[in-house]
Amino acid sequence: MKPSQAPPSFKSMKLFSDRLVVLARRGRLNERAKLSLRDYVNADHALVAPRGGWVPGPTDELLAEKGLKRKVRMAVPHYLAAPYCVAFSDLLVTVPESVADECVKILPLAKFELPLETRPFVVSMVWHDRNHDDPAHRWLRRKIKAGCRPMQ
Repeated sequence: MKPSQAPPSFKSMKLFSDRLVVLARRGRLNERAKLSLRDYVNADHALVAPRGGWVPGPTDELLAEKGLKRKVRMAVPHYLAAPYCVAFSDLLVTVPESVADECVKILPLAKFELPLETRPFVVSMVWHDRNHDDPAHRWLRRKIKAGCRPMQ
């Protein structure tokens, strides 16, 4: 749910902006070269599907506008699982850059620009109005915001 789609009884706070990038196993692609749209589409992909099953997302919609489709070969439930699968396979995965930057530090992965024009997106925290003035909830929101500060 986007904060702009939240019912009026909900509050929100922007945490940070992010953008999509592509991860591949180190050595799988020429790391000095730009990832081409052709190579991106022809590759096998891992997909992050938190709710299970394959649901087209923004990347797939942009590809469809060009008459293209990626080959999804694996779905995982979480953004932190996908890089581990990609690090030891020939799959590519499209993830938020904040996730990619942490994963390339600990896994044999290379980061590439997504070969599609995309806009940055906002990651927000959303909570119900009934919790807005709760001291414990306010404390937790401050801690979450402070934890996200390096990503701003």
